[in-house]
Amino acid sequence: MSSLPFKFHHLGLAARRVNPAKCFAQALGYQIGPEVYDPLQNVNLVMCTHVTMPAMELVIPTDQPGPLNSLLRQSTELVYHLCYEVPGIEAALDLIRGTVASFRCVAEPRPAILFEHRRVGFYLLPGAGLVELLEAS
Repeated sequence: MSSLPFKFHHLGLAARRVNPAKCFAQALGYQIGPEVYDPLQNVNLVMCTHVTMPAMELVIPTDQPGPLNSLLRQSTELVYHLCYEVPGIEAALDLIRGTVASFRCVAEPRPAILFEHRRVGFYLLPGAGLVELLEAS
């Protein structure tokens, strides 16, 4: 079997409060990007980059019910998704279908403000957990 043409992009860290997450990332030497509200996902987002470590997306809930409510019931912070950049989401899903018996779509592909409106989709994959597929530019 050949390897999937996926390029690791970032870790997704859900956090109830943004400031402690930003402080921790800064202490590790991350560059902290601006906070961005994404109405299609109903979350606030902050991209954190580092010269030698994986990029980290801070995902903070809004005041309205959203996708993080159930995730953050048990803890205040949680690494909850891996993101891979793919040439195209539909083509990537076709390749995934050839490697796993089944997977579940959690959020249909939609434009993401944080990534210059490139489409992202979220999928529960056996052996990987929650995976975000980000279309390459």
